[in-house]
Amino acid sequence: MNRKSVSMSRWLLSAACMGGAGIAVTAPLSDAQAHEGGDLMFYVVDDQLTVGRYDFDGGTGEVLEAVTEEIIVAEMEPSWEGGPNPGTDEPGLATDGSIPTDTVIEFPFPANTALTAESALLPVLGTNAAYWDGTGPVDFGALPSGQFLIVESPFVGPGLVEEIELDGSATAPTGTLAPWQSDAAGTAHDHFEFLHSAADADAAAGIYLFALDYATTDSSVAGTTLYYLLGYGGTSFDDPTLEGLLETAEGFVETSIVPEPATASLLALGGLTALRRRRHA
Repeated sequence: MNRKSVSMSRWLLSAACMGGAGIAVTAPLSDAQAHEGGDLMFYVVDDQLTVGRYDFDGGTGEVLEAVTEEIIVAEMEPSWEGGPNPGTDEPGLATDGSIPTDTVIEFPFPANTALTAESALLPVLGTNAAYWDGTGPVDFGALPSGQFLIVESPFVGPGLVEEIELDGSATAPTGTLAPWQSDAAGTAHDHFEFLHSAADADAAAGIYLFALDYATTDSSVAGTTLYYLLGYGGTSFDDPTLEGLLETAEGFVETSIVPEPATASLLALGGLTALRRRRHA
């Protein structure tokens, strides 16, 4: 598979941070920061799988925010990787120390441990995927007839599958995906590919929603859920319009679909919750 090592499509990571005694809180991300390219960084603190934003801008690693619940927004590009279908591989899935300029690991991931993902039914909707055509008020419903999403994994091992199909039904597809297994230092970096089942001209333009439950092969670590919004413009929406639709959908999902963050999980992060630091080569 011809994979892009680090392609920089736009994506938006949205999460709510909570202030309180002993918790430092960063300022909200600006619009410019929110649309920078970057990857998700997985690490473990207090036996909780935690996700941060890991920005590779300028060849350095910068943790902008560390959270426990996220809505991920990305755009599917037509003829992805030279094929006939729309798709994207953003954002990537990384660990602290997974790029050459990282020399200090401050957000550790367990050594020799796989990151895993499985389909999750969407809260409220009760389906494995949903679709909004981008017209009128946000209204997620059934996927267009005969169309579905494919999540492909670059890493396949015992007990793992290469891909799952999200058809919008009320049943989560069986199968565990894994983008990688960390090395002896706990580092790893790769990308899932998210593909539309239909060719560019036939794929319905609009916004697609699904969720993945992430965990590790260490059963003592509690997992976390990521909610994905993938937009496809086709011939219906130009880039600025699609971006606006994604932002509108993100706000709807955050308030109407995604469960409220657990206060205990946020408190457990303490000062790490909003630690901001930059590494230099």
